[in-house]
Amino acid sequence: MEAVRLFLSEAAREKLAVISFPDLVELFLVHIREKKKSRRYVLDMQARLHFAAKTFTANIADIKTAEMDKWLASMKKNTSRTKNNYRKAIRTLFRFGREKNYLPREAKTEAEFTTSYDLGSEEIGIYTPEQLEILLSRLSPRMLPFLAIGAFAGLRTAEISRLEWQHVRFEQNVIAVPASVAKTANRRLAPILPVLAAWLKPFRKPAGKVLESVRDEFALAALFKQAVDAIKGEDGNPLLKIVHNGLRHSYISYRVADIKNVAEVALESGNSPRIIFSSYRELVMEEEAKKWFAIMPAKERLKEIHAAIADGL
Repeated sequence: MEAVRLFLSEAAREKLAVISFPDLVELFLVHIREKKKSRRYVLDMQARLHFAAKTFTANIADIKTAEMDKWLASMKKNTSRTKNNYRKAIRTLFRFGREKNYLPREAKTEAEFTTSYDLGSEEIGIYTPEQLEILLSRLSPRMLPFLAIGAFAGLRTAEISRLEWQHVRFEQNVIAVPASVAKTANRRLAPILPVLAAWLKPFRKPAGKVLESVRDEFALAALFKQAVDAIKGEDGNPLLKIVHNGLRHSYISYRVADIKNVAEVALESGNSPRIIFSSYRELVMEEEAKKWFAIMPAKERLKEIHAAIADGL
């Protein structure tokens, strides 16, 4: 029976169409665009699969579980959540390949057997108030709206990249995050706290994108990393390291410590209380929270901001 199964599997394999991993990626991207998938989804899959295609170039049917596991494990600087996101993208690609007869339809794909990473033991990182002060005082003024909205309102990078000034309602002290901007496709209201208003008002416009020159969330994340890496100490070494989702994690953690109301913070940030407890909330002291939300712009910094705005940033 084992010999028969082997014979049948080899016979089925011989009938498969042949396509390389990179070519299947391009075919899949065309497919999801034609299916009118969201721009966010297309960009996310494009970024992850193009990155994977730098490693996997062979026929899709020849790529084995062990190779994919080794590749995922090699991402030393990435979190378990990020590795799982790459794994999910590859599994989706392999399922698409199976539907298109590039992989046997009667069997699970090799990607289905790749290792899933445990999120339970993963530490959530946040910035300290002292680190935020460095960021607010040293980053280019053009990055400050992103930094302030992330740190003091907890919006996601993708949401900030799509945010428009009409959504920022200073008179009502809220950012009205519409469904078209929110990750969860549910509108919500994020508070404009006094500290956020102080940092954001110099940049205020009647309309248009808050970050005019930023193409999407991936470009924004890259710009932020580049800007943070450029902050050097007297010894020439970087003063700070990027914390994955650090601004949003920090806001949620300090906000919970400040107002002691998880349900309210969940509504503000567009998450459930359960998710906040399990994935975002870092235990911090109330005193630290007070420091976080008291980092107002100094007069000299405001002068720099206004000068940069006058020069077109």
